Amino acid sequence: MSIFKNSMSEQSYIRNEAKEIVLYLFLIVITALILPILAGLILKGFEESFVEGQALTFGSYLANFMIYTPMLIVALLVVLFPLARILSLKRSEHPATAPNPSWFRIFTVSYIYNPEENGLLWYLSEELGFKEKRNFMRWSLNPLRVIIIAILIFGLYGIFLVSIPQLSISSVPQLQLQQVTVASEVTFSSFVPSGAENGVLLFIFMLLMGLNAWVVSSFKLGKTAFFSIGFFVCILMGLTWLSLHGLIYGNDESKLIGTFIFGFVGSLITWLTGILIFWWIWHISNNAFIKIQELILIKEDILFVSIIIWFVILIGWISIELAIRKKKAREFSIQGN
Repeated sequence: MSIFKNSMSEQSYIRNEAKEIVLYLFLIVITALILPILAGLILKGFEESFVEGQALTFGSYLANFMIYTPMLIVALLVVLFPLARILSLKRSEHPATAPNPSWFRIFTVSYIYNPEENGLLWYLSEELGFKEKRNFMRWSLNPLRVIIIAILIFGLYGIFLVSIPQLSISSVPQLQLQQVTVASEVTFSSFVPSGAENGVLLFIFMLLMGLNAWVVSSFKLGKTAFFSIGFFVCILMGLTWLSLHGLIYGNDESKLIGTFIFGFVGSLITWLTGILIFWWIWHISNNAFIKIQELILIKEDILFVSIIIWFVILIGWISIELAIRKKKAREFSIQGN
């Protein structure tokens, strides 16, 4: 019977890792490939790139899309991390504490969607005695809930960004051709850079945290050391993104500070929660609201529409959560009788 239980446990573990891979591929393919391509075709983004006898123009929709292609390829390689974990670790093992450490451990730390294993807040909750259903991060196990909460948080950030542009953490790619529509330009500027750049950042972050896990497991320092070192990895991520963007922004101090904040705070949120989605949606919101401000000059209109949409999402989410709780209460009452 114990062998059967272990087999079922391993199957569940593999399914969870597979779900993490599918979720990530869905986010990358939909937001960074399908939506921008549809915008390019249906919303005329590609129109001026396919003119007979005309060379591909730098700054066009298609040219900018191609610039991000190498980054998107690196972003897709992120799925190798949960695959490596399945191949080298059992369900109950953490990369930082599992026995027999090897260099392969570097590729086993996944932060795509792994709050139970790699989220610091989940770990702290357990250390404080709040385990299983009492864990104060249990809400983060539902991806749809996490996405909605992230949209609400960073949607509010975007609304403030309209009034205070200095809150921006990065600039957006510029499309120079006249035929590009507002919808296609916002779609491209929001989704392609966020998918490509966040994918590269996540790859670097997970590689560094994997190196962290390998060192910790080699010297048997424990899981607390793994999370503690993770904070310094977040600082390193800020410096890494700052140095890479320094090639683009030069001596523009305000933009360089913004890129450091994005690299540091974004990886910090991911380190705390064990989930990529917050960092990703922050990037999308930042780019979307910057681009909308460039294209729509009346700030009041942007604020009015954005606030209405934000409240609709908030009310809808609260209504769904209340309906789910009532359903669970009824089921519990029926079982009690």
